[in-house]
Amino acid sequence: MARVNIGQPTLAQLRQAVEPKTDPGGNMESYHHVLYDTQTYAAAGTTTLLNFFQTTSQDRTLSNMEQAGTLPDPKFLTLWFVSVDILIPPSLAAPPIAWQDMATILWTGRPIIRLVISDKEYGPVPLSFCHASGGVTGFGVSLADATATGLAYANNGVPDGGFYVGGGIIIPPKVGFNVEVRWGNPAAVDADTLVRVNLDGVMHRRIL
Repeated sequence: MARVNIGQPTLAQLRQAVEPKTDPGGNMESYHHVLYDTQTYAAAGTTTLLNFFQTTSQDRTLSNMEQAGTLPDPKFLTLWFVSVDILIPPSLAAPPIAWQDMATILWTGRPIIRLVISDKEYGPVPLSFCHASGGVTGFGVSLADATATGLAYANNGVPDGGFYVGGGIIIPPKVGFNVEVRWGNPAAVDADTLVRVNLDGVMHRRIL
């Protein structure tokens, strides 16, 4: 097998490779970023409205907002996709509770989603357009009869990125914004369920 000469980079080349790159004509660093926030859909089916990105959380697995309701200055988020994860855990039950609860939240409830930036509305659109960011691959269920138990999970659509915005919306710093999910016909589910909204795009910030 022939040897591949990968070369010997200089110190200057290594430093240049790791330094943040600027936007053309500007002095901002740009990188792929997902801004996310999580709220709870009540098991009792009493949830009619959830507001996202209005608070911060010490638990970074639930939210990565740095301050409530706004981006700090100077940060801008160019939005490309909106996805929603309905975090129903796998279940051992009969009938398959995960499928049933996903259908209840996503279809029976008729949820809609909208983005509001400084009182300017984008949407609403049906929540079913905002597919999941990802999920478990592979699936297995075993139900011998109507009373038997089997493992089941459900995902909010195909993980294809979610609702496409295409960079047409920019969330600026120091301007209030939020995402609302509203249910027209909320119904009970097996347990309190976490709902996570993800704003997937390009973050622009100052170079350190």
